[in-house]
Amino acid sequence: MSKCHHRVEPEVVDRPPDFDLQSRFCLILLLAGSLSCSEEPQGLDGGDGGLAEPSCLSRTDGCEPRVGASVVACGLDFPKDQVVVGEWLYFTEESRVGRTALTGDCGVEILWEVPGAIPFGIAASDDAVYWTVPMAGRVFAYELRSGKVSLLSEAEDGALGIDGSGSTVVWVNSDSGVLRRFDPTTRSIQDVASGLTMATAVVLNGEQEVIVSATSTTPLSLRVAWVDLQSGAVRTLASGFPHNTNGALALDRATGQVAFTASRSLPITVGCAMPYKLRCWDGTVGVVGLDGAGLRVLSRLEQPVTGVTWLGGAVVYAAYAELRRNAGGSESLLLEDVAGGLALQPLGESSFLVLDPQLYTDVIRPNGRVLRYGP
Repeated sequence: MSKCHHRVEPEVVDRPPDFDLQSRFCLILLLAGSLSCSEEPQGLDGGDGGLAEPSCLSRTDGCEPRVGASVVACGLDFPKDQVVVGEWLYFTEESRVGRTALTGDCGVEILWEVPGAIPFGIAASDDAVYWTVPMAGRVFAYELRSGKVSLLSEAEDGALGIDGSGSTVVWVNSDSGVLRRFDPTTRSIQDVASGLTMATAVVLNGEQEVIVSATSTTPLSLRVAWVDLQSGAVRTLASGFPHNTNGALALDRATGQVAFTASRSLPITVGCAMPYKLRCWDGTVGVVGLDGAGLRVLSRLEQPVTGVTWLGGAVVYAAYAELRRNAGGSESLLLEDVAGGLALQPLGESSFLVLDPQLYTDVIRPNGRVLRYGP
């Protein structure tokens, strides 16, 4: 039986959206796959422009079979992020937040839609889905049981990364560098820590600590930080790697190891090995312990590195149009022609999902997809 039909009664908030966002976040979004920094979209109040009745859509673009991977979802419009809870895959794409059943029996179900908006980071629990709209500085929640859409915060300029569980949701205001914590039970928001400017990824570890991928500004370089949610203490785990765009994080909870990526774009120069979007690139994949020990670089590339995860104790990362595996310093190619690999989502010990926006194709219609690698 399809589980795609339930009533949505969005909460209406009268205040219009604040669309004052600094240009560097436009650049981050452009590099991540958005076509433009659009004019102010209408309906970012949580109700106007949202759907009253989500429905399953049949999409076919991008559904061609892949050697070495199966297609979970296709026809996505420049997807940005994904998360799996139970049997559901939740994702953000241009103007929409949606989900699809991992079993493939539901097509694509749109939970929220505002033309012109660019939802980015997404997190979910058994009770709710949370996402950011960084260019409008907003964070939303969708209650799965009631179908209610609510606006959690409207002063979150450039909030790209978000993570959550049943009792804790965290995000970073990338403009101010403030890490915020939302309690779904009390509906309260607490400022926890500061100094985490231009953060693009956050990962919760239990209920009391979080890992953040941020950017130091003098000079532009990666900073991987550990934050204690109780005290607000911040400790730098890794820093100094050239970086001026999206960074990705993945935590191996069994070993306490954090995999991270750093990427820096530069003007094209003579000798640039593999230009992308008319830029040259430095890319870094590294690993560090939660205690800051054991920092090591796994790979350095002349390509952007866009996603990372753990698979059976090895690090898997997306660079340019390839998925690669690094086990103890030994590199192997897992999958080719993956045009973006913006978010990698583990599924157990032997498989994972890769969000493939197909950025390097010349097809104009939406053809992004989610691929499953492994059994």
